[in-house]
Amino acid sequence: MTMQWLDDRLNPILVKEVRQALRSRYFWGTYALALAAATIIGSFLLGMVDDPDELGAVFFGVVYFCLAASTMGLVPFQAFLAAGGTWDAERTNLLLLTALTPRQIVQGRLMASVVQIGLLFLALLPFLGLGFLMPGVDLGAFGVILLTTLLFGAFLSAVTIAASWLTANKLLRVLLMTVIGGGLLWMVGIAVAASSELVRSPDVMADDEFKWAWMAIVFHGGAVAALAFAAAVARISHPESNRSRPLRILVAALCLVGHIGVYWVQYSGSGEDELPLVMFAYLCFVLTVPMMGFLTEPEVLGRRVWLDVPKKFAALSSPLQPGSGNGFIYLTVLLGSMVFFVCLVPPIDVRDWTGEYVPGVLTAAGYLYIAVGLPTAPFARWTHHLWVRVVSVFSVPAFCMCALFLPALYGAIIDDWDLENFEHIGSPIYAIEWATRDHNMIHPAIVIGVAVTFLVNLPRMMRGLAMLNRARKAVPEASGGSAPA
Repeated sequence: MTMQWLDDRLNPILVKEVRQALRSRYFWGTYALALAAATIIGSFLLGMVDDPDELGAVFFGVVYFCLAASTMGLVPFQAFLAAGGTWDAERTNLLLLTALTPRQIVQGRLMASVVQIGLLFLALLPFLGLGFLMPGVDLGAFGVILLTTLLFGAFLSAVTIAASWLTANKLLRVLLMTVIGGGLLWMVGIAVAASSELVRSPDVMADDEFKWAWMAIVFHGGAVAALAFAAAVARISHPESNRSRPLRILVAALCLVGHIGVYWVQYSGSGEDELPLVMFAYLCFVLTVPMMGFLTEPEVLGRRVWLDVPKKFAALSSPLQPGSGNGFIYLTVLLGSMVFFVCLVPPIDVRDWTGEYVPGVLTAAGYLYIAVGLPTAPFARWTHHLWVRVVSVFSVPAFCMCALFLPALYGAIIDDWDLENFEHIGSPIYAIEWATRDHNMIHPAIVIGVAVTFLVNLPRMMRGLAMLNRARKAVPEASGGSAPA
């Protein structure tokens, strides 16, 4: 009776996926392969080890390879395969014929992968415990390695689930499968190498740098997994709904958490003076990817978005509404808030923060503003065409590459050493150094570029606000109504 009650309360996608996994040859093959490899290879290597102090490290390394290969490699790859196939038809059936939401569908698939990771971990736990009881394995290193592996197994599963819903084209899926397989193999190799180094040198865990580095790695992995989860939910949501709002909120929240983390490090006395500036520049670099998506959305609001627009203060909701014009407003508000936060709350014990580092912060923000706003502006009016959106997305890296390499190429032609070595305003690293160390002011070219970018994007911002205003003034009837064109 209890099991039946629990089965009714669990996510139905989780129940379905776990049942299918436990009946599939893939899971049981992975299960048997991990156990057989840990037993046979571990026993063989133990007979060849001469130094008794190395027994634990060698045996643990073999068992850990089996654990990492199964939880960080095979389970995420199985999640990619399970979420693929006829995903479009399955999405239609699940969303239209059941009461499930897109979030529940993605959550169920991810939880099924977590259950498989837990089963494989429990299967190898006796071998891991035996390796720990042998000489040569530190308790702290043992715990950190296993915790990190289990976390990244779940993180990678979220990424592969999101990747599986990128396209239904068979040729593209084969290419994507190759990329996913190679990436997972690379991650397993990194995990095995890092665990081997940590087992042999457990003293590094006492250093503050190791602690901050470990937390940064886990934070980045969790952030990527959260973005992948939100992207997967958006991908299978109704085309006329506000699919980008959760992503926009998540991006803003991650930026806030990143800033708080940097200030925590700074106030604890563990960070360098340049850490807030480096983190801000890094956030600007990472934000380029989601901003390319927000600034290339179709401008016409879908029916469900039209019904969801607030009747009062509709313009204030524009940063969280879909459309490339509203996306540029979101970019402006987010960057402005980040710059205001960094400039308003200077880190402790940083020499001359306002005069020395604030110009670097403004330079990094200006580069992001120009890099994603200027090349996408000419395509904004036609983003309802898929091929225009694709061209608009690729215009951002093309614009950045031209800004970086064309002056260097010109310097090579005229034999200018500075230009040839990327010491020009098209290089963000040089521009930030110019603003902080040399002149303590933002470069005039960046100021002009930001102003031009704002003016060029002003028409699409006005179109986005006008669309929201039309939706606000419309009176949707219970029986229907039509979205503004």
